[in-house]
Amino acid sequence: VLTSAAALGALGADHTFTTSARLDSTEGSSAALALVGGGDVMLGKGESKPGAVNGRAGLGTLAEDTAHELKKRGVDTVEVYADVSRYTGPRFSKDWDRDDIGYGFITNMGPLMVSMGSKTGEYKAPRTPEPARDALRDFADALTDKGLKVDIRNSDVQTEPPAEQAAPLHADGTGDDGKDKNDDGAGTQQGPAIIAEVQSAPVSSVVRHALQRSDNIVSEALGREVALARGAEGSVSSAAAEVLQQLKDMNVDTGSIRLHDTSGLSYKNRISPHDLTGIVVAAAQSDDSLSQLIPGMPVGGLNGTLIYRYAEGGAAGKVSAKTGTLATVASLSG
Repeated sequence: VLTSAAALGALGADHTFTTSARLDSTEGSSAALALVGGGDVMLGKGESKPGAVNGRAGLGTLAEDTAHELKKRGVDTVEVYADVSRYTGPRFSKDWDRDDIGYGFITNMGPLMVSMGSKTGEYKAPRTPEPARDALRDFADALTDKGLKVDIRNSDVQTEPPAEQAAPLHADGTGDDGKDKNDDGAGTQQGPAIIAEVQSAPVSSVVRHALQRSDNIVSEALGREVALARGAEGSVSSAAAEVLQQLKDMNVDTGSIRLHDTSGLSYKNRISPHDLTGIVVAAAQSDDSLSQLIPGMPVGGLNGTLIYRYAEGGAAGKVSAKTGTLATVASLSG
């Protein structure tokens, strides 16, 4: 609830996350290509699905657009790797249990995943411990299907930004100032260039998914995106701190809340009933992005984690609430 409220406030309901293909260099008909994670942990393996949330942006579509642009440049062979430098710090919190990767509750966090790192694509399936690596392989396979010769770089996942790399150009060959910088007049590409990209579902839909499914991985990613939007680093500690600060900046009383992650998996989190009530009340009274918090919650007897609760006694359809369950504690607010 806290993370979703902060995401709606810091990012806005209509914000989307971009996954892109960055052409780093070319030499003859060969090129170095980066799959750049932009915070979308709900990518699809195939074509983009405009009506979906999970799979709205598809690696198959990204590969198709990438292959088209590469062939226009006379490139038929690429070496690919994943750039996941958007998020920093430990990928797995010391407060989490690694067994929960196999149970499907969490995984090593990064800004690039297919279907939240699910091994089968199903929500309750075990997670892969290396979601970025697996996403890269899906992307490489899709490029191969488009007729390119593809090699995956030995060090296939990059966790730090490339040294002394200029800001990438956009797909139309312009920089952030709008000027054409894609050619020096001699047909030589100048600096890295974003040659294709796909967009996630909007934050309002991502938040609804997180609340409906109680999705820890999506919530952890949203927390890091809140931190980045506020100018902090995309780490687990920054995410927890910036979520609280964002709520304060939205005039939400955070009381005595102490956060150590943004999913609720840490047993060190401390959130009182009073504090949760205050956030729900603020959402109910809001007329901006925060107003979408409660409509995104599961509804008793209807959907999400409340589909089998409040189904009788005239309560069905009347209770909007978020469950919170760990091995030794259960909570509900709405």
